[in-house]
Amino acid sequence: MFHSIETHSADQIRQDIEDAVFRLKPWQAEDGSCLFQGWARMAHPISGFSIVEVAKPKLGEEKPSRVRADVSVNLSVRREVKQEWESLRKHDACFLVTVRPTNPGRE
Repeated sequence: MFHSIETHSADQIRQDIEDAVFRLKPWQAEDGSCLFQGWARMAHPISGFSIVEVAKPKLGEEKPSRVRADVSVNLSVRREVKQEWESLRKHDACFLVTVRPTNPGRE
């Protein structure tokens, strides 16, 4: 689910995210937590997240000019999937998505 922003439209990115979430088959457990019944090649839960840098806003703006974070994932997957993850480059786009099921039970 990693793409160069220049080569994909917002609709294509949205469709890729929707496809990955659909394949994950999320459902709400009795305790309210989100569980996944399915699998998607490039979708994995994060095992660690920390904000490394929050840069000051540009002149006349209120939002930070840049936010950098370290994100960790556990790649206990097949060799070819791991190779795809390890081939990501500095300017490849990555999306962090929070999934919260709205319906209880497995559907």
